[in-house]
Amino acid sequence: PIVGLDYFFFTEAGVQLKKEMNMDEGSIEAARSSGEAVKCLIARCHKSKAIFAHVVPCKGVDEQGVVADMVVGDIEWLGHTRLIVKAENEPAVQALKRQALELAKVEVKELEQATHEEPPAYDSQANGGTEVGVRVIRGMLRTLKLCLEQRINQYIPVDHPIMAWLLEHVCTLLTATVRGEDGVTAWTRIRGRPFAQQLIGFGESVLYKYPTKGPRHDPHGNLGALGADGVFLGFNRHSNTFEVWTGTEHISVRSVTRKPESDRWIAK
Repeated sequence: PIVGLDYFFFTEAGVQLKKEMNMDEGSIEAARSSGEAVKCLIARCHKSKAIFAHVVPCKGVDEQGVVADMVVGDIEWLGHTRLIVKAENEPAVQALKRQALELAKVEVKELEQATHEEPPAYDSQANGGTEVGVRVIRGMLRTLKLCLEQRINQYIPVDHPIMAWLLEHVCTLLTATVRGEDGVTAWTRIRGRPFAQQLIGFGESVLYKYPTKGPRHDPHGNLGALGADGVFLGFNRHSNTFEVWTGTEHISVRSVTRKPESDRWIAK
């Protein structure tokens, strides 16, 4: 299997690859610092068609290490014992590819062989399978962002923290619900069974249940409520739980209950 890597950006003009921005490296970094552009990473498995994407935090020299850990997490979830990592010739993504491979060989125990593939020089189509993934993300992200904005009657800027969660959620939906020509989703190809979690609108206000054990169990005593209000942020693909914002922190919970339609969308 080939896993393709590439960088792309959120801007006011939409989701764009670097070559579509017509900006030099200095201008792009200035746009990132001012919040006009948000750098993102895509990892796409060309065999299973699974897609992962992450917002890249602006952390200077440490940034590459943070993103490499994200890539290793994606590789581990895919579960391949042998794979090839491929990226275009841009120095930044080539450096990321090398670092991610080094980490994966150490941290992913099931990985028997991991190597890389160099694209031909000056060939803009060499990483076309990954760029197709960016276009697929673009369409779904636009749909969900406009849907959420209409429901809460608020505009969401590209540098808002909710965009990082929305990007992850979009990729989960693409992996778990989009069927290929064989009638099977990427999730089923990888996990061996269909995605079984309840589908909930992104940003929807829900009731989540406190865990039955641990420090979060019965925070108000055994006569208190069994749960509380939260905002749905997506799914945790590693533990099959829901990601919920409580108002002060984000937590993973095993059970949520949807509210009546009139109470589901609240701008906070």
